[in-house]
Amino acid sequence: MPLDKLNTQNFAEATLAQGVDARSEIFMIENARNLPDAPFRMVINREVVEVKRKSGNKLLSIQRGIENTKANSHQAGDKLQVTWTNEMLGNLNQQTHLNQNLINEIHDHTTTNQFLHARGVSRHELKHQELCRSSLNP
Repeated sequence: MPLDKLNTQNFAEATLAQGVDARSEIFMIENARNLPDAPFRMVINREVVEVKRKSGNKLLSIQRGIENTKANSHQAGDKLQVTWTNEMLGNLNQQTHLNQNLINEIHDHTTTNQFLHARGVSRHELKHQELCRSSLNP
């Protein structure tokens, strides 16, 4: 699942209603009302899981042990918490860096256009001059 498609919600948590083994892809929980719409990531003990679907108090199609965590058995009463994970934060940081590069590029392009416009030179004329110079100096 692309990380930018995951849902989050502040203070969203749940309690396992029944224990699960390390292979379980369905979690029965006590109350799913305060959880976001799927898909979302949760942490239970030291395991990160991704919930693909939710129906009533059932979390379905769960991908277990993601982000280098280990799928483990969990007991009834264990807490699950919707939270930002390391991978989600890393992706956000990368997106922010890419967006900043794009903003800088747009700024540089805008500054260049303003500079050329103030001197009465169009980008087309500048490109033409560059082509002429490159053909004279191969």
